[in-house]
Amino acid sequence: MSVSVVIPAYNSQFLRVALESVMGQTRAPSEIILVDGSPEMTLAQLGNYRDQVAYYHQSPRGVSAARNFGIEKAQGKYVAFLDADDLWLPGKLQKQIDLLDRHPRIGFCFSTVWNLVEGDGSCIPREPFSPPVLLRWIAANASEDGAVGGSVYELLLEVNCIATSSLVIRRELFDTVGTFDESLKNGEDYDFELRLARSSLAFFMTEPTSRYRVHTAGLSGGWSSRSESFYQANLTVLESHYRLYPSPAVKRALAQTYAGYSLHCLKLGERKTAATYARRSLALEPSMRALKCYAEAQSPRAYKLLSGWAGAAER
Repeated sequence: MSVSVVIPAYNSQFLRVALESVMGQTRAPSEIILVDGSPEMTLAQLGNYRDQVAYYHQSPRGVSAARNFGIEKAQGKYVAFLDADDLWLPGKLQKQIDLLDRHPRIGFCFSTVWNLVEGDGSCIPREPFSPPVLLRWIAANASEDGAVGGSVYELLLEVNCIATSSLVIRRELFDTVGTFDESLKNGEDYDFELRLARSSLAFFMTEPTSRYRVHTAGLSGGWSSRSESFYQANLTVLESHYRLYPSPAVKRALAQTYAGYSLHCLKLGERKTAATYARRSLALEPSMRALKCYAEAQSPRAYKLLSGWAGAAER
């Protein structure tokens, strides 16, 4: 079956590496759509691949606009995404398309994030992202041919674990879920993937299919600042999602994310902000985690008393 590859690019020095990872696939795509906001740099990198790429220049409007333009142009039965700084592992398309071909009720396929680290980056995780909630989801669902199938909506509410460059989606699904929200400057992938997961079952590949490049020159930024932007993006998306699709699961996810951000702020010494988000969490769903964060933010002494009480209760 035909598959269109959409690559948004803007001043990426790694574009050629990304293209090589596409050209090296055991299953070749039917078309490669490159949507670029930096023509001089990018065209020079295409080299011998120029005739194999459908190249479009777009004035810089962000990654969502570039992806949406590529989706509009795509002619394949499936659409796969690859950011210009990332790369695919060999056999990615073959494995994912074969699964989707055999299971027409499954709408999309993905794998988790696997960082590709430049330089030392000792604080950056080197192993594929495998949070406990993902491992529990894997154990609870059926496994087949190196993939696990089922609904990933509540999984994604708890943890944003999709690597966008791993996604392969049935083209027809865009008619149902829409495309990327161009008003979002960060978190646009999470917003889209939540809408996707609400509408369709998915296959999760148990082995990574792509590498996500982490470097200070790219949109990911430095690792320390990335945690802040990650929380802010997730909160923006979940708050909007809760307004549009209110449910106990979304409410719980938002409360947990508020609590997580409160703890993050405490570690940075931002007690006032930590208290604000702990209160928001408690208003949605009381939890010991949010209560502890609020107590520590308001008064370290009160926090110690609460911790001592909790410890005694556990014993």
